[in-house]
Amino acid sequence: MSEGLKCPACGSIRHYVTNSRPRETTIHRRRKCRPCGERFSTWEFTEADVPTMQTGYRSMVESMRAAAMKIVQRCDKELEEQE
Repeated sequence: MSEGLKCPACGSIRHYVTNSRPRETTIHRRRKCRPCGERFSTWEFTEADVPTMQTGYRSMVESMRAAAMKIVQRCDKELEEQE
C-alpha cells in the first residue's frame, strides 16, 4: 500500500497492485481500491530516468536558458528594427 497515493474515485489510500508491467522507462501498475473497488493505473518512472545534477539536469537547464536567451535577443532585435 502506498502512503499518499489516493484512489481517484473515493480518495482512499487503501489499495493494492493487481498487475505490474515493467516497460523500457516506466513501470505500469494496475491497482484496485479496497473500499470502493475502483481500478486505476499508475505509471512510475525508473530511478535511472529521473534527471539529477549528475545525469544531465544542469546541462538541460543550461540549454533551456540559452534557448530562452536567444528568443529574447531575437525579439529585442525585431523591436529595434520596427522602430
